[in-house]
Amino acid sequence: NLEGFELGAATMGVFITFGSIIAWMIISVVAGIALVPLLVVAGILAVVWPVLWYPNTYTVWFGVDLLIRRPSEEDFAEAEAARVAAVVLSVPAAEEGAPSAAPCAPAEQPTDEHPRE
Repeated sequence: NLEGFELGAATMGVFITFGSIIAWMIISVVAGIALVPLLVVAGILAVVWPVLWYPNTYTVWFGVDLLIRRPSEEDFAEAEAARVAAVVLSVPAAEEGAPSAAPCAPAEQPTDEHPRE
């Protein structure tokens, strides 16, 4: 969730959509397709293609971002510190009189002498 990351993903969506429309138009002109079918398919691409590609735009932008700006040792250290902080925050704090967070022995299996109720 870096600042400006969503803008990059939206830009990738625009590039992918416009690129597919331009490619379709070039292919259809070279193939001699009539104007009306060319525009109908281009219109469908303009509406449907961004919806289908939306989840992948974040992945594409993340790849481009990694190519542009390689992660540094500081980035890895910051990520590790955030991971450790998340683990520490997810463990409930021991309250006075509350059981500790230490691992417990497995529950005993019922026997015929002491059936569970």
